[in-house]
Amino acid sequence: MILLALSAAAVLAAGPHAPATWRLTCQMGAPRIFRIGPQLFEAWDAQTQRFGYNLCQSHACVGRKDLMEGEISSTSLTVTISLDPRTGKASWRTLGASGLKTTSGPCEAKPETK
Repeated sequence: MILLALSAAAVLAAGPHAPATWRLTCQMGAPRIFRIGPQLFEAWDAQTQRFGYNLCQSHACVGRKDLMEGEISSTSLTVTISLDPRTGKASWRTLGASGLKTTSGPCEAKPETK
């Protein structure tokens, strides 16, 4: 019962019009598509034509009212995808050996509706 009340409080804190998930298209050399939400971070798999598993299960994620962020790290590269759900502004950045000419940029963010 307490867990249900806390979940309801979290939904209300986000506001009545705040979408739960967003689809981000980031130009990282080639377009990359991500789905991000509170404790949700998925990458689009062009081969299977669907999103992969939730990367928050094995990588760092932030899910607050003012910031949703997913990070994929290896020993030589960190990729971070960020979204401010209040403004709808999203971006990507890399640190390390990405092989890209640019190391950061904006992403197109669209709220998902169900």
